[in-house]
Amino acid sequence: MGDMLKCACLILKILEQKAYLCDDKGSILSPAALGCGQKLWLATMKMLLEDRLIRGIKITMDILGETHVDIEEIRITVSGLTFLEKNRRLTGAFNLTKNIIDIVK
Repeated sequence: MGDMLKCACLILKILEQKAYLCDDKGSILSPAALGCGQKLWLATMKMLLEDRLIRGIKITMDILGETHVDIEEIRITVSGLTFLEKNRRLTGAFNLTKNIIDIVK
């Protein structure tokens, strides 16, 4: 699995499980908290927003060309929840198949 997909899944899982409990979403969703670089984090946030898996995020660029991201209102969408559920099912099917193959060997 690519780094962006891992980062995306982690962001969505956090939003599903913890984000509503935390007032400072930056503390649980920052690049440092997720263990990824700033560029990967920004690209992942843009992708999740464009694919409508998250909402409530504002990405702006100032006159110096620096990007600013406001995630205080970030939340997961129904599409994001559906993505996570499909990912869980695929992972479970993969693990089951792998276990069966290991037993047959």
